Amino acid sequence: MHIPQKLTILDGAIALDGGSISLLGKDQSGNTVNISRDWSLEAQTNCAVKLYLNKMPIEKRSLEEERLLDVLKNAEIQLSEEIEQRTTSPAERAVLGEDINEYTSTIEDGPETAVRRLIEQLISNVRSETYTSER
Repeated sequence: MHIPQKLTILDGAIALDGGSISLLGKDQSGNTVNISRDWSLEAQTNCAVKLYLNKMPIEKRSLEEERLLDVLKNAEIQLSEEIEQRTTSPAERAVLGEDINEYTSTIEDGPETAVRRLIEQLISNVRSETYTSER
C-alpha cells in the first residue's frame, strides 16, 4: 500500500453514525486521497472499527498505519473559500454526542481549526486502547 509522504487536507467531516471521520486531501503529486475511520455504532458493536486509505483497510498497528498517522499529524490544511464560509451558529446546531459536540464547538474558531480537530480526533482514536482491542 502506498502511503503519501505529504498530505494537504482539503475538507473533512464527522458522521452522526457514532463518530466516523472522513478526510479529503491530495498527496505531494496532486493525487486525490481519501482517509476515513469507520467508528460507526455498527462497527463498534461488531468490533470492526477500521482506518481506510482510499477505501482500502489499513492493518491495525502496522507500519503503514503509523506512517499514515504521522503524515496526517503533519498535514497542511488548505480549505476552499466555499468551505471557509460554511459555518452555522451554535443556536442552529443539534448535538448528539460528546465527540460531535467537541467538533462543533471548534467550528466557531473557524473551519481550519475544526478540520485540524478532526485529524487530531482520528489519530487519537486509532492510537487508543479501544481501537486496539477491536478486531
